[in-house]
This record gives sequence, C-alpha cells and structure tokens, in this order.
Amino acid sequence: MKISQKRLVPTENGIALCDFLTAHFADVLAYDYTARLEDQLDPIAAGDTSRLDVLRAFWDGFNPQLGRATEFALAQVKARHTPKPLMLRPAEE
Repeated sequence: MKISQKRLVPTENGIALCDFLTAHFADVLAYDYTARLEDQLDPIAAGDTSRLDVLRAFWDGFNPQLGRATEFALAQVKARHTPKPLMLRPAEE
C-alpha cells in the first residue's frame, strides 16, 4: 500500500499478494470464516473443547494448502530467476 492524495492505494506487489492469497487460501479469507472460528472458540472458552484440538483440526486442513502454495510460489520464482553462471577469476600470484 502507498498513500496518494491522503488515500491508501494498493501497489502492484500488494495486488499480486492479494491474488495469491485468495487463490491459495480462499477458505481462510472467506467472509464466514470468522463466524465459524467464533463457533469453535466458544466451547474452548467454556472448557468443553481443548484449544489444541481446534488448532489441530485447523492445521490438518491448512498445512497441505500451505505446502501447495509454497511449491507454487517457489516454482514461480525459479521460472523468473534463472541463475547466472559464476565467473571465477584466476588467483593472483
């Protein structure tokens, strides 16, 4: 984000990041996610459910998404940036 004429304006990087996140983590960014999370937090607060059980359930679904998103991002970086060969100078005597 940048500020232009006292307004926040998304940058190209910000737009690309938003596109990436919505493509790979749509369920976490969905509008109803917060409501579903609150439904899971209430039993924790009441002592009826373990927070670790809720976190495990989240992680079991999120971890594969994270792995796929990471692989996708790394493939994109590798496709754009091919390494240049090293140019070694002979040792000076």
